Amino acid sequence: MSFAFIVIAAFLDIVANLLLKKSNGFQSLGYGIGAILMVLLAFIILSFALQSIPLSVAYATWGALGIFGTTLGGILFFKEKIGKKGIYGLILIIGSVILLHF
Repeated sequence: MSFAFIVIAAFLDIVANLLLKKSNGFQSLGYGIGAILMVLLAFIILSFALQSIPLSVAYATWGALGIFGTTLGGILFFKEKIGKKGIYGLILIIGSVILLHF
């Protein structure tokens, strides 16, 4: 169940990041407030995972999923580009988290 909390928290973090981008520097206040609320909720849910998973593993997993998902969201929703170096970086991040779990 703890891993599910991490995945849910990462999803909320991704939504928060995308809302923050959409807020355009808080010019669209509704999106900015939504981003803040999503981050708060993400941290609350992440705290549930920390009851049974070490902080280093939980936070690294949450961060990696957040980076990966935010990158994909940027590509899909904002037409951002990612080059070969970016792809290699994502692979390294995922690989690092997998190694951390062992």
